[in-house]
Amino acid sequence: MIRPTCSGLGRYRLVVALALLAWLHSGVLVVAQTGERPALDRLADIGPAIRACWTPPSDATGMELTLVFSLDRSGAVLGKPRISYSKLHGDTEQQRHFVASVLTALSACTPVRITSSLGAAIAGRPFAMRFRAPGPRPKIERRAIVPVTPASPRLMAAAHPA
Repeated sequence: MIRPTCSGLGRYRLVVALALLAWLHSGVLVVAQTGERPALDRLADIGPAIRACWTPPSDATGMELTLVFSLDRSGAVLGKPRISYSKLHGDTEQQRHFVASVLTALSACTPVRITSSLGAAIAGRPFAMRFRAPGPRPKIERRAIVPVTPASPRLMAAAHPA
């Protein structure tokens, strides 16, 4: 019978792996038991945290909306959000339902739990978040690329007289 042996480095890796597993497991338990999410410390985590509260309507296939808003130091919405881009289709009621779902998600998910350092960095700065309902993406028209030739010195002199 062959018994596995743990060298110094192998034992260290095992201890680190077990400690990491215990740390991750404790964080998952805290979220599951308290219902609170850990405070966000990265700017890139804010968008996914807010989108996690959004459920697009079933009849909103292919609709898009970009919302611009600011957060204060505590993660609450500062001022009124505004729509900077929308690609809506269907009747007026479907469009209103889609816009309402986005605004409801924003109000349900804010204030976002953020650390004080992230709050100080983002306070009052505008965010632009795009909400896109799943569905077929628009087709992009492919065009031939026309090479640009440099203009002759004589043409440049005529265009920009000294």
